[in-house]
Amino acid sequence: MVNPDIAHLIVNNATRIGYIILAGLLDPNQSIEFRRIVITEKGKGYGIATVEMVKQLAFETYNAHRLWLDVKVQNKLAQSVYKKAGFVVEGTLRECLKFEGGYDSLIIMSMLRQEYKIIRNS
Repeated sequence: MVNPDIAHLIVNNATRIGYIILAGLLDPNQSIEFRRIVITEKGKGYGIATVEMVKQLAFETYNAHRLWLDVKVQNKLAQSVYKKAGFVVEGTLRECLKFEGGYDSLIIMSMLRQEYKIIRNS
């Protein structure tokens, strides 16, 4: 929790409703990984609002050039949230996660600073 390259942040709305982890804050390529989002209160729009705050934090506070994430292929809800937020699918890491009984694939999604600016100004 003391690594300056990683931010562990609490999501609050009067009470704690989740957390996020960002990694690569010191990356010389200015590419920040949106590593984790956990929201405990589902269906209230907190996830969407948190993704918007993460974008603002990455591009306006940490001066990122690129914000990226991975999401499991079967997690269609999360993929939809990220696409609506302006993230672009870059590709798939096929069967890169082993679990009991098989493998899962990950979709890589990202947003560039110029894409963020266009969305923010529209």
